[in-house]
Amino acid sequence: MIKPGDTLVVEARELDALFGALRERGHTLLGPTVRDGAIVLAEIGGASDLPAGWTDEQDGGRYRLRRRDDGALFGYAVGPHAWKRWLHPPAVVRWRARRDARGFVAEPDTAPPARYAFVGVRPCELAAILVQDRVFLGGPMMGQAIASLDVPITKGVSGVLVFRHEDMAEREGRHTYPCIKCGECVESCPMGLNPSTLGMLAAKREYDLMGSDFHLGDCFECGCCTYVCPSNIPLVQHFRVAKQILREKAVA
Repeated sequence: MIKPGDTLVVEARELDALFGALRERGHTLLGPTVRDGAIVLAEIGGASDLPAGWTDEQDGGRYRLRRRDDGALFGYAVGPHAWKRWLHPPAVVRWRARRDARGFVAEPDTAPPARYAFVGVRPCELAAILVQDRVFLGGPMMGQAIASLDVPITKGVSGVLVFRHEDMAEREGRHTYPCIKCGECVESCPMGLNPSTLGMLAAKREYDLMGSDFHLGDCFECGCCTYVCPSNIPLVQHFRVAKQILREKAVA
C-alpha cells in the first residue's frame, strides 16, 4: 500500500492516466506550460500541455526560450510564476450580499474550497511551500509570512515568529463569517479609521473609494482590527491587497 512520503516513478506515457485519475477526484491540474514566450504555471489539461523539449535561458534582465536536444518535460529553471498564487490567493470571496425589501442581507460564501494538483513542483519549491504561512518576520500583530527561509533578516525586522504544526492546525480550523457591525474594530483602531467599512469596500473591490474617502493610506497595518474581529475577517490582509493595487495603478 502506498503511504504518504513514499517515492514513486511514473513513466511519461502514464501521465495522462494519472492526470485523469486526479481530475476524477475533483482536482484542478496546475503545472508548467508554454505561453506568451515563457514557461508559466497555469491550469493544464494533460501531458500534451507540458513544456516538452523546451528550456529557458535566464540572465540579468533577460529571459528567452529555446529548444532542448531531448523531450524532457521539466527541463527548465524556476520561472516567473510561483505556486503561492494558488496557496495564498490575493483575493478570496468571504461573503455575498443579496437585496431584499429592507436593504441587503449578507451571506457567507459556501462554495467548497478548490482542490488543486500541482504538477512539476521542484524540491526547493516544496521546501518554500512548507514554510509559507508558518514563519513570519515581525511580531504576531504586524508580521508577514515569508515564502522561503532564504529571505534575509534586515535591521528593520523586529523579530521572527515560528508557529508549531499544532498551532497551524488550530488556525486552519477557524471559519470566517460576515461582519456583524459590532464596532470592535472601530474602537481598536489607533488611527480612528472604520475598518468595518473598509473591509466591505475591499470585498467589493472599491479600492479607489477606500483611498480617497476612507483614508486607507493612514492605516499602518498594526493588526488590531483583525485581532479583535469576532467574525475572523482578515481585515489587514484585505487592506494590504488594496494598497498594492492602488500603488500599481498610480505608476501605470
